[in-house]
This record gives sequence, C-alpha cells and structure tokens, in this order.
Amino acid sequence: MQVGCGFRIMVVKNREYVYFWHYEDRAGRSRQVYAYMGPKRSARTARRLSDAMDSYYAKAIEELRQDLASARSAIVSLRA
Repeated sequence: MQVGCGFRIMVVKNREYVYFWHYEDRAGRSRQVYAYMGPKRSARTARRLSDAMDSYYAKAIEELRQDLASARSAIVSLRA
C-alpha cells in the first residue's frame, strides 16, 4: 500500500482547475489517480478538496490500524 495524496492545479484553455490526486491499488499495483474538484477560484472547490483529503486520510488511517493489528498478531504467534 502506498499512502499519499495532494492536489494539483492544471491549466486547460487558459483556465485553472484543481485536481485531487491519490494512490489506489489497481490490479495489484499502486497507481496515482486524479479526480476533478472544480475551478481554482471557487469556495465550493476548496470545500470539495478539503473533504476529499479528509476522507482519504481517514481511510488510510483505518487501513494502517488494521495492518498494525495484523502485524502485532503475527508477532504474538512468534512467541508461542
């Protein structure tokens, strides 16, 4: 699992747009994926971007907690 996300401003026909990027596992490989958030100078775009980042990190934290629990279980079995 590769953890990471951010945003990028892309210029299309002389207008600036915001894209949220993050990593996803696809076919067993980590891929960087872009999602359109909206025009750069928009309060709605800023809210959507903030929500996307919050959601991404909440999911990543939960997955890492599960991975840690599995690793700890494996370590305990080494002692037995």
